[in-house]
Amino acid sequence: MASKNLLQGLVKWSIRDQWGDRFEQIFEDHLLPTCDETGLEIDEIVPTVGEDLFMSTVWACAFEDFLTREFENGENAVDDYLKRRGWKEAASVRTYMAALRNSIMSLYEVSDVVPGTSFRARDLVRGGEAVLISERTASHTLKAWDRIAVRVVQVGSQAQIGGAVLPYQYATSEAFLEAWRGFAKLSKDEKRKHAEDASGEDFGDDAIADLSPTEMLRASSSMFTTFWLVDVIDRTKGPDLPDLRNSDGDELVLCEARYPLAAGTTGDDIRAVRQRNGAPGTRRPRIARSNACVESRPQVPCPRAMPCCCRSSRTTAGGTIQSKANRCAQP
Repeated sequence: MASKNLLQGLVKWSIRDQWGDRFEQIFEDHLLPTCDETGLEIDEIVPTVGEDLFMSTVWACAFEDFLTREFENGENAVDDYLKRRGWKEAASVRTYMAALRNSIMSLYEVSDVVPGTSFRARDLVRGGEAVLISERTASHTLKAWDRIAVRVVQVGSQAQIGGAVLPYQYATSEAFLEAWRGFAKLSKDEKRKHAEDASGEDFGDDAIADLSPTEMLRASSSMFTTFWLVDVIDRTKGPDLPDLRNSDGDELVLCEARYPLAAGTTGDDIRAVRQRNGAPGTRRPRIARSNACVESRPQVPCPRAMPCCCRSSRTTAGGTIQSKANRCAQP
């Protein structure tokens, strides 16, 4: 993974003159679909996910996408920078920039991680054998079978990854792959509209028909940002509660228990009852036999004319436990 300072000169070059407006357009391409999906404005996304995470993922993905784009007359930011300022960069940096200029974003599955050295990445979109990636930084945090969206670039004899890495949840990666497979079922007009919306370029019928999976990935790189970012925002705004059930399959509902206390009950009274019933956290809490501070309430008898279900309860040191429903005995 490239360090954040490796492309510093190229970053400064890309926000000046004619390149600045072009980058802003690509940047919006990576954000607007997420805004439509989540209802957030662009300026609300950064505080939602955090500035550091946003810059190292979303902004970095948009910037690397921008570096691969060709504009009017085939103009490209990397080509322009290397032509005018390349002499200022080391040979290894120029080689990396040139590789990044022709890179493709894809979804990979990680395996054979050697922390601080390397890992293997298998392309889940285009298939093929896993590629050995020389990587020091990311290999410390990646685990086998993780899924990441990233650009794999060939620098000399080594395969490396770009600086933008999107760690996908498994469910999100499957949703992306399902959407990608659905693209093959679209009509030619639908494919052309998708490619033009994603890349901002015009495609004729022949061009759409000739698009390989690699070229389609190049035109759709903002999709990786959208799927990942929507998932992150959803999990940040409101994580889903797990489906809790008992051994019988009955749903467990989280609730708050309130104990009605008799008038005049003090903290000392409560502590005394708890001490008699056993302190919380004991191996086997005792059933309370004294409820001096709990207000007693009359029991309402069940009508004898029809059977019903009553619930019995008992008070422990940790609270009230309700037993399963039992049918009332008939006379």
